[in-house]
Amino acid sequence: MAEIKAIFFDLYNTLVKSGDPEAHIIKEFGLKMSYLEVGLIYCGKTKNGSISEFSKDIIGKLGINASEENLQKMKKIIANELTIVKPFTDAEPALRTLKKQGYKLGLISNSWGLGTEKVKKTSKILDLFDAMVFSHKTGKFKPNQGIFRECCRRLKIKPWQAIMVGDSTRSDVIGAARLGMRGILLNRTGQRVENFGKVPQISGLKEVGKAIEQAKRTEPLQVGRPRIDKKET
Repeated sequence: MAEIKAIFFDLYNTLVKSGDPEAHIIKEFGLKMSYLEVGLIYCGKTKNGSISEFSKDIIGKLGINASEENLQKMKKIIANELTIVKPFTDAEPALRTLKKQGYKLGLISNSWGLGTEKVKKTSKILDLFDAMVFSHKTGKFKPNQGIFRECCRRLKIKPWQAIMVGDSTRSDVIGAARLGMRGILLNRTGQRVENFGKVPQISGLKEVGKAIEQAKRTEPLQVGRPRIDKKET
């Protein structure tokens, strides 16, 4: 059985509810860019002081005409997204239980700054983490190994001493597996998702304790190059 010292979590749609800003931006502005390309900008390093600053920055980086009309459209999308962002009710109890059991907690997120700031201001879940690595601060994105390595470095552990919990097969499970880390796939919607091997799958974080024990008894997933889902960044 593997010696597991830390549990890593994704943030959006794992611990915190999120909408689909990339899809809304592509549709509203008729962009020819891919979902992934928009996501890399939206969750990249941006100006996050206000909705207006963030919107202007995103518009500029996406190459959208910086008219007042377009700025108002973007501000409306961002404001609507912020109303969605809030922790799932099972997030904090699950994290507190794992802390009591002696696990270190890490957060690895393809994140946007305004949404993350709202989580900080309106809940205590981020206070429970021993290390947090955000794409909007580091410029590193899942599923690239660099963002997982950075969280391991901050917690002073080896990748095989951690388990990654997230809602994306590509970004969370496969991204972690490429570094020799075990994964748990969270599927809150109950819709059919692509899964691999013996990776534990859960429908809510109340099940995460049992899934961790199951993951400990399995070998890290062996993966090649994954099929890219345009909705996973």
